[in-house]
Amino acid sequence: MFTCKVIRAKGKHLERMKRNVRGKTETWVGWVDDPADIVERAVVNEFGSVGRHVPERPALRNTIRNNLPKYASMLKDGARAIYALESTPESVLDKLGKVAAADLQAEIASLSTPPNAPETVRTKGRNDPLVETGRMRGAVDHEVKA
Repeated sequence: MFTCKVIRAKGKHLERMKRNVRGKTETWVGWVDDPADIVERAVVNEFGSVGRHVPERPALRNTIRNNLPKYASMLKDGARAIYALESTPESVLDKLGKVAAADLQAEIASLSTPPNAPETVRTKGRNDPLVETGRMRGAVDHEVKA
C-alpha cells in the first residue's frame, strides 16, 4: 500500500489554496480493507520469505518506481486544476488512485521473475509467479481518505 498526500501550499498562494483544499487529502492504493490472508500473501510476495522459500517479487515497489513520473505529472496537473477551481482534491486523488491501482494490477499480471519453482509450475500448470487464483490481483483497490 502506498499513500499520496496533498501538502498545502506556502507563500503568496496560501490563502487561495487553503480555500480550495479541504476534506480528503490522501489516496491509498493496494489491498484496502481486504481479508488478512490476501494482505499476508501480498506482503510475503513483496518482501519474500526465507522460511517459506518465497523470493522477493516486489510488484508494489516496481509499480511505484516505474510510474512515479506519471504520478507526479498527474498530481502537478491536478494541483493546477484545483488552483483554477476546475477540480477538487478528492477527484484528483481518486483519478490517481484508479490509475495506480490499474498499474499495480498490470504489474502483478506481468511480473515473471523470479520464476516459480519447478514444483510450483507443476502444481499451478504455468509459470505465473504472482497469479494463482487471481484473488490478490483482483483485490487491489484504492481509497481516498482524509
